[in-house]
This record gives sequence, C-alpha cells and structure tokens, in this order.
Amino acid sequence: KAEKKRARKAAGNQCQFYLKHKSRFCGHAQVPGTLFCCHHQHVAGVPTEAAPSAKRVPCPVDPSHTVAVNKLAQHVKKCTKAKQKRALEAAPYFERDANLTPR
Repeated sequence: KAEKKRARKAAGNQCQFYLKHKSRFCGHAQVPGTLFCCHHQHVAGVPTEAAPSAKRVPCPVDPSHTVAVNKLAQHVKKCTKAKQKRALEAAPYFERDANLTPR
C-alpha cells in the first residue's frame, strides 16, 4: 500500500529522489530528460550539464552539500560555512579550545 502511495506522489515531472527522513519524494521539478532535479542528479550518478565528467564529493567544511572535485579548492575559499568559521575565529572574544580541560 505504501509503495502505491509513493508511486502516485512521484508522478508527473517531480524529482524521483525519495527523502527517507521526510517520508516523501523531493518536491523539485525534474531536469528535462532525467528522473531527478538538479539537486539530486549527483546522488543518482548522473553527470550535470555544468560538469559532465566531474565527480562530486561532500564539502569538507560542511558535508550537507556536495562539490565537484575539480572545484574543491575554489569552493572551500568561498563556502558560506568557512566564511562563518573564519569570522568567528577573528572575533576578539574567540579562544580556541577554551572549554577543554588540561590532561
């Protein structure tokens, strides 16, 4: 019964990627000619138009998103999470490992 419900919800041009933690399909539209949206093509191993042969890996700063291997060094410099981290470390009140107890 649940499989029928899944199939019915993923009809039309909706992305076919199933979000287990939300118990539903992705709500984005499919990229023409594929079953997935632009956000989930890398999960399915489908090359994207921007980088047809580039392998994607999780961002080393924030693994919640992926980056093409050939653009990894560039991305780490401009990643929002990296900028936030650098701003925090530059703050006058920041002290690395302030809450660690000495051994």
